[in-house]
Amino acid sequence: MLKPGEYIRDLLTSEPGRVVTARGWIKTRRDSKGVHFLQLSDGSSFRDLQVVVPSGSGNNYFKVANVGAVTAEYALLVAGVSSL
Repeated sequence: MLKPGEYIRDLLTSEPGRVVTARGWIKTRRDSKGVHFLQLSDGSSFRDLQVVVPSGSGNNYFKVANVGAVTAEYALLVAGVSSL
C-alpha cells in the first residue's frame, strides 16, 4: 500500500530535482530517436507520470532483459530524479 506522498498525483506536484520512487502500470509506451517514453499511472490522477529511458541503457535502468520488453499493462517500480 502506498503512503501519503507516494502517489503519482503527489509526485506530479512535488518540487523538481528530488529523488522519487513511483509505482504503477504502463498505460502507453513509445520510442523515438534512441529514447523510450513510458506513461506510468497508479489511478490516483487523470494525469500520467512520464518516464524517459535512454535506449541501450540495459540493466542500468531496468532489471529486465531490455526495455523493449516492457509493454502496456506491465507493473513497474521506478526510481529517479524528478524534473519538469
